[in-house]
Amino acid sequence: MKKKVLIFIIIVILIVLIVLGVKFFTMDSESEQNNEIMSEDMLSEQTSETKVALPDIDVVTGENMSVSMDYIKQKGLPIILCFVDDNDEDFKSTIEKMAERYENKAVIQMVDFDLNSKLTNYYEITDAPAEVFVNSDGTPYVYYGDSDSFKQEMDDEGNVEYTKHEGRLTEAQFKTIINEMN
Repeated sequence: MKKKVLIFIIIVILIVLIVLGVKFFTMDSESEQNNEIMSEDMLSEQTSETKVALPDIDVVTGENMSVSMDYIKQKGLPIILCFVDDNDEDFKSTIEKMAERYENKAVIQMVDFDLNSKLTNYYEITDAPAEVFVNSDGTPYVYYGDSDSFKQEMDDEGNVEYTKHEGRLTEAQFKTIINEMN
């Protein structure tokens, strides 16, 4: 009788070990599948992040003042970064007028060219005035017009990374672009 009880206990222990072993190996393969799915998700997130036109660099607006890029993004509006230098008071005035006129439709942010080397390097801006355009979802605005002053930087896959304009935008150009941006 003791042998039967001992054999029964051994059989129960073996069954439990087999069940746990099967569970362990299926969890391991599920974990590998989840890791593959997670890797694909992370890759797609990284891919979509590479298409976002705004780097996480604070914007120095001049006079030792800066604006957080996160703050600008949180407004959920199209963004125009206007790079200016100290000598261009006329263009600064135009930017201020446009920022005020379109404050509920777009963020028009003045950027001090001389104090923002990270941004000017990121967008390959060599001289002010210049503007960079970003849609409300953070993707680059795509310019379909025909102008040598508008330049679109492309990634290796042929997607627009950012669109910039070199030189001064007129009020009419501001209006047209803001109406086209989403």
